[in-house]
Amino acid sequence: MTWRDIRIRAAGLAAIGAGVGACLWLRALMAAPPHEPTVLEFALVLASFVFSLGGLMMLLDGAGLFDPANRTARRQGERHRLSSPYAAQGEERDRLQAILARRAGRKRRG
Repeated sequence: MTWRDIRIRAAGLAAIGAGVGACLWLRALMAAPPHEPTVLEFALVLASFVFSLGGLMMLLDGAGLFDPANRTARRQGERHRLSSPYAAQGEERDRLQAILARRAGRKRRG
């Protein structure tokens, strides 16, 4: 874990804290009797959502969130860190490719 990664994760914690702060401020505003929502209340809901979600992404992914190498790999369809446990590999993959090729040949003829 690099210093850059630690700083990004710390910023994620700070963003989550800002989201919680916005939620608490909104809760204090909502203590009044039922009323029409104000622009400030809508802004606080949006801020709490954006800060909490952004902070969670920074906390979980760290520097990988801003790593351009990972982004290009994902665009090209390569697997990123987590691969599917259900993906066919080795002989099983070759067998499936042969079956799909045969089916494609039948569809073209018929």
